[in-house]
Amino acid sequence: GGIRTRHIFREATAEQPEIFGRYSSYLKKRLRQKRWDYASIRIFVDDYGQATDFLDSDFEEFDLVFKEKIDPQSLSDYDRQTYTKGQCYMLYQFARFVGKEEYHFYFCVNQDNYDENAKYPNKWGSLVIELWTTNRFYKP
Repeated sequence: GGIRTRHIFREATAEQPEIFGRYSSYLKKRLRQKRWDYASIRIFVDDYGQATDFLDSDFEEFDLVFKEKIDPQSLSDYDRQTYTKGQCYMLYQFARFVGKEEYHFYFCVNQDNYDENAKYPNKWGSLVIELWTTNRFYKP
């Protein structure tokens, strides 16, 4: 299933254009599974950049554990499209355990919002969340 949303941050005036964000979300569940195994939240990037402003405390409150930074160019074409939607400079991978299940979170950051020294990707353009069962990255 999927949802698309348009949010207006500032109405247009005679002096300034409208600022808006477009968001989409998608959930996937295999037919015989009880729970979803893949979700994506995407911000359609516009001239104003990515419309997120997460704090470090937001990541800490959700108990996300940093795994690694991934250069999207190191991924196969399929994985690059799956995890970055083709608009990513750096991919941050985090994990969270819910009971015995492990979920992985992939935050896509564009070049303008990437800070090599930042602990968390505070401004991101898309997020993929998946139930982690095996290493899903395929490298030919």
